[in-house]
Amino acid sequence: MTDAHDRILENIRWQAVLCGQLGSPLAKAVLESVAENYASGGGARDILAAWPGDPFADNLTTRLLGGLHRLALDGQAPALAALYPSCGGQWSGEFLEDPVRTTLRDNTGFLSSYITLPPQTNEVRRSAALHGGFRLNMHSVRSKKARPDRAYRSGAGAARAWFPAAKQARLCSH
Repeated sequence: MTDAHDRILENIRWQAVLCGQLGSPLAKAVLESVAENYASGGGARDILAAWPGDPFADNLTTRLLGGLHRLALDGQAPALAALYPSCGGQWSGEFLEDPVRTTLRDNTGFLSSYITLPPQTNEVRRSAALHGGFRLNMHSVRSKKARPDRAYRSGAGAARAWFPAAKQARLCSH
């Protein structure tokens, strides 16, 4: 393998380890299968090998995971959808070589294009740490002990990040 191939494979394996350490065993298993597929010259290599930048700095593996999940959500990867809880599936901990290999092989064009998009991240989870501060600030504003602070947020997760579910429903129904 070339240095670029080695770096991409290192990125896939590194991200798999992180997913396992951070409580995402399904993402870890998917990436372990992607790493095996890449190392053996499968569809993952066709999709990722031409990446022009740094796979670590560019979140290449996160982009690929997002593309695989998108295919599962859209019903284009039924074998993966059967494993993702977000698609109504259930994963029992098995190695995912077959569903990942099939999805990579059958969706090379889509995934090659998808990884050029910026990755979607978990703004809602990250913003949870801010929620307590905002609540405390609002309490201080109501009791006239502080001025209101402003938070600006862009992107699809904006409403989810700053408003409880009940308020989201009211905002989205107009």
